[in-house]
Amino acid sequence: MKNRPPFLLHGSQRISFEEIYCSHWKKLYLYALKFTGDSQVAEDLTQEVFLYFLEKNEEKEINNHAAYLLSALRYQCFNWQRNNRVSEEHLEHVRKVSANSTENDVNYTFAVDDIKRVVSDMPDKYREVFELSRFKNLPSDEIAEKLAINKRTVENRLSGALRILRVSLRT
Repeated sequence: MKNRPPFLLHGSQRISFEEIYCSHWKKLYLYALKFTGDSQVAEDLTQEVFLYFLEKNEEKEINNHAAYLLSALRYQCFNWQRNNRVSEEHLEHVRKVSANSTENDVNYTFAVDDIKRVVSDMPDKYREVFELSRFKNLPSDEIAEKLAINKRTVENRLSGALRILRVSLRT
C-alpha cells in the first residue's frame, strides 16, 4: 500500500490535505445539508467525498480541489437521493399492501360473521346439509347416507341453502 503524501499538488503549489479539508468542509457540509435536510446524512456524504478525494488524489493530479470536491459531493447527493427515493417507494408499497391486507382481513371477518349469521337463521334441514357440504367438505352422497335421505334431496336442500345465502348477503 502506498503511503499517503503529506502534501497534495495544487497546480504548481504544494498544499496539505488538512488545509483543503479545513477550507472546504463547512461549505460542502452546508451544501449537502441543504440538499438532504438531514445533518447526519450531510456529514456522512461530506466525509465520503473527502475519503474519495484522498484516494483519487494519489492516482491522478487534481488541480481544482474546490470544483472536484463539489462535483463529487453533488454526485454523492444525487446517489443518496436516488437510493432514498427507491427506499421510500418500497416503504410506500409495503404500507399499501399492509393497509390492503388489514382491510381485507377485516372484510373477511365481517363476511364470515355474516355467513354464519345467515346459516344459523336457515331452516334446520337446509342448515344441516349446508354445514356438512361447505364446512366439513362432505360430498352429496356421503351427506345423503349420513342423514338417511336421497342424494337428490341433499342437492335440492343445498341449492335452497345457497339461494338463501345469496339473497341474504346481497344487501
